[in-house]
Amino acid sequence: MSEAIDPTLFRETLGHYPTGVAVVTAVAEDGNPAGMVVGTFSSVSLDPPLIAFFPATSSGSFAHVRTAAAFCINVLASNQEALCRRLATGGAGKFDGVRWRSGPLGSPMCSSSRSGDAVPASAPTTSCSRRRRVAFSGRQLPTPGL
Repeated sequence: MSEAIDPTLFRETLGHYPTGVAVVTAVAEDGNPAGMVVGTFSSVSLDPPLIAFFPATSSGSFAHVRTAAAFCINVLASNQEALCRRLATGGAGKFDGVRWRSGPLGSPMCSSSRSGDAVPASAPTTSCSRRRRVAFSGRQLPTPGL
């Protein structure tokens, strides 16, 4: 017997489980930077070095990210809430005013975040990737889920 779960109660309940926040960035097929905020970034394996995140299939931002040859995971620090909120928006221009540099594989690396380039090996709703490079800057605590 299946009982319907109240979506508001479900969201509130899961909100008690802390998670970090990461920004997935890439240079899309059209040459423009693309990015999205995820709270579902996870380590899959150390050998080989695999990571995963779970984008919404309806995400317009993920539609752009998935056209790229590589992407970067930027793990945000606790002092980067403004960056998180900026990149969580939809539409064009989300990188206007955002400080970033190109990573070794070309993906945007946001300033002062823990970043690493990856090469996609993805299914439609799960992106699992092999890490190619890792970089670390700063000693801030991760941003808790917003």
